[in-house]
Amino acid sequence: MSKTVARILVIDDEKPVRSLMRELLEPENYEVIEAASGVEGVQMTFSETPDLVLTDIRMPDLDGIAYLERVRSQIKASRLPVIVVSAFGSEAQIERAFLAGATDYVMKPFRNVDLQARVRMALKKTIPPPMLESLVALQESQAPTEALRGRLLDVGKYRILREIGHGGQGAVYLARHQAFGTEAVVKILDPTVAQNTNNVFRFLREIRIASQMDHPNIVRVFDLGLSGRGYFYAMESLPGRSLQDILEGGSLPEREVVELGLQLASALGYMHAKGFLHRDVKPANVLRAEDGGVTLIDFGLACAFDEGRVTLPGTFLGTPGYAAPEAIKGNGDPDPRQDVYGLGALLFFAATGRQAFPSDIRGTLKLMMQASEFAPDVREFNSAVSEALASSVARMLARDREDRMNTMGEVLAALSACRRAGPATVSTALDSKERGVALSPIVDA
Repeated sequence: MSKTVARILVIDDEKPVRSLMRELLEPENYEVIEAASGVEGVQMTFSETPDLVLTDIRMPDLDGIAYLERVRSQIKASRLPVIVVSAFGSEAQIERAFLAGATDYVMKPFRNVDLQARVRMALKKTIPPPMLESLVALQESQAPTEALRGRLLDVGKYRILREIGHGGQGAVYLARHQAFGTEAVVKILDPTVAQNTNNVFRFLREIRIASQMDHPNIVRVFDLGLSGRGYFYAMESLPGRSLQDILEGGSLPEREVVELGLQLASALGYMHAKGFLHRDVKPANVLRAEDGGVTLIDFGLACAFDEGRVTLPGTFLGTPGYAAPEAIKGNGDPDPRQDVYGLGALLFFAATGRQAFPSDIRGTLKLMMQASEFAPDVREFNSAVSEALASSVARMLARDREDRMNTMGEVLAALSACRRAGPATVSTALDSKERGVALSPIVDA
C-alpha cells in the first residue's frame, strides 16, 4: 500500500462535487475527508487536523469566505493551506477570498491536472508569509519610549507622536499618517516578544479578529504593516477617556450606567454573532466620549468559539475582578456567558465606584474569592440603585454560569427594561447613527 502523501479536507454542500474531489485526489495518495457545510468544515479543521483544505464559496450556513475568516483567526490554522474552488470568478470575489486568507483560487470547471498541480504547490506553502518570516527573524531590542518619538513606521507612512499605553505584548502610540495628516492609534508588537512564534500568531489573531469588526461601539482597525521595529496595526483615534480613569472619580448616575451597558452589550452581542468572544471586558478596555458614547477596544485575549478550549486546565487568562469564575478555574470552552460576567462586573463598578470583590485583595487570593464566593448586591454600596438594575447586574454576575444570563440579547432586554423604568431624563443623544446603541444587529449566540 502506498504511503499517504497528505490529508485533505473537502468542504462543499454538494455531494457529487465532494465525490469528484475524492476520485481526483485519492489516486494521488491523498487521504480525503469530507465536510458537507462550512460549519462542519470549521469543526473538522480543528478536530481532524488536515494538511490542506479545498472549500467552495457558496454554502448555505457558512460560506467559504466566512470559513476562511473564522479559521484564520486561530493560531492552529493560521498557516493551513486553503484553496477556494468556485464557479464564481468575479474580480471582487477572488479579491475577497485572498484578503480572507486563501492560499489559492481555482475556477470551476477546471482540468484535473490543474487542480492536482495547485494542490501540490499549496502543500509546499506551509511556511510563514514573507512579512512574518521577517518579523520572526527580528532581533532588535526594545528602545526607550523617547527614542521612538518622531520615528517613522512602514516606509514613512506613520510618524510616532507619543506613547499612550504599554502592556505585556507591546506598546500603543498616537501617530500621524504622513500622507493624510490624520491621527491614528498604533499598536506595535514588542520585538523581544516577537522572537516567540506563538506570540506572533497571537498578535496576528488579534489583528484578524479586530479587523472584522464593524460596529459603532467597537474600535475600527484599518491598517497593518511591518516596520524596522516589528509588526504593528493601526486603528482609529477616538476622543474620550478610559472608563477606568473616569470611574476613579466615583460612580456614574444610574441612567448613565444603563446607557453604558446597552452600548457595550450591543457591541459584544455583535462580536458573539460573528463567532468571537472578547474575554477581557473591563473599564480599562472601554473609551468614553464626552457625549456618553463608548467604544470597546483591545482584542488581545479575543478568540473564536470554534477554537474549543483555549487554555490548559488550571491556566488563567484575563483580569482579576472581571474574568468569569469558570475562566479562573480553567473550566469550559469559550462561551458568551464569560463576556456577560465581565460586563456585569464593569456595570457593578460603574454603579458603585468599586469592584464587586475588594480591590485591596490581590493575586491568587482575589481569584480564589471570585471563583468561590457570590458577588454582593449593588445596593450594599449604593442604595440609590433601582431594584431592576441591581437584579440585572446580579444575574450577570452569577457565580455559576448556568444561573447567569445566557446571551447579550438577554442583557439588552433587561437593560432596556431598566431604561424604560428609569428617570425621564435619560439622554437620547447616545442613539445617534455615529455612536449609538445598535440594537438591530444583535443575534443571540
